[in-house]
Amino acid sequence: MIDHKEVYKSQFEEWEGLPVFFKPWYLEAICGENGWDVCISKDKGGRIEGVMPYYKSKKYGIPHITMPLLAPYLGPWLIYPLNTQKLVSKYSFEKKVISNLLSQLPDVSLIKMHFHPSINNVLPSYWAGYETHVRYTYIVNSKEEGDLWAALDSKQRNIISTAQNKFQIVMSEDIDQFYNLNCKSFTRNGGEVLYDRNYIVNIYNALKENNAGKILFSKDENDQTHAGILLVKDHLSTYCLAIGNNPRHKNSGSLSHLMWHCVRTSLEETEYFNFEGSMIPNIEKFFRSFGGELTPYYRIQKTKNKFLKGVFAWTGKL
Repeated sequence: MIDHKEVYKSQFEEWEGLPVFFKPWYLEAICGENGWDVCISKDKGGRIEGVMPYYKSKKYGIPHITMPLLAPYLGPWLIYPLNTQKLVSKYSFEKKVISNLLSQLPDVSLIKMHFHPSINNVLPSYWAGYETHVRYTYIVNSKEEGDLWAALDSKQRNIISTAQNKFQIVMSEDIDQFYNLNCKSFTRNGGEVLYDRNYIVNIYNALKENNAGKILFSKDENDQTHAGILLVKDHLSTYCLAIGNNPRHKNSGSLSHLMWHCVRTSLEETEYFNFEGSMIPNIEKFFRSFGGELTPYYRIQKTKNKFLKGVFAWTGKL
């Protein structure tokens, strides 16, 4: 029997545009070596035409497939052949490959995935019995700093202009300091910290080893850290993976100044800056103020277990 994971590990570098979250080293950092698997679709000649890594977990002791923390996108990734320039050929290819990939998933009680924004054909998922839901992120793709500045909300421009004389941006490897700030962002409004220190340390070490991420802090003249951002990148996009903000300095403008720095400098290296948008109104408002394009991405979900259906109906989440 062919081991899809070994095939995936040996060939993933050949697929141009594969997002960082789909790469085996990232999956092993967040899921563990045995916590993920992958579906692979091949054409008649044995050429790989699509892949779909997924996270294996349990909820209430029930096996399921869902999204791991700090992996905003998984789902299908397609390797288009040269003969798909026509839309009819492209859509036919997508239907065939996505349907094939979905058919390979284990028969579990719950499947939930967030597709990458570049995958916008969810018809095969709908036909396979999945519920489909639209979510949103903001993506910036301008290269000109003047255009980026003009696109900012006017209030955000004023905040950044004032903050520029008060703070300096420092690149750091202090993951513990970042995690402490990140925890404060979760708990500031009574929220729950979603992951422990070891989880984010594993991710950061993998990012550092693969030259795919960095930590940036905003510090004042007294060397006090006000805010931090953990960035992740692949060859097309930079992603805002996580944010930390000291509640004592939440109105200092440091986070706005830091985010502005991240956006404009990241676009010198990659084509896109993805805020990994939030459906939480206050966070969405902050991201929106940086002038990115509102970009949809899709969540698919299938729930077979009656208990899990009841949990979702009662809480709105699983």
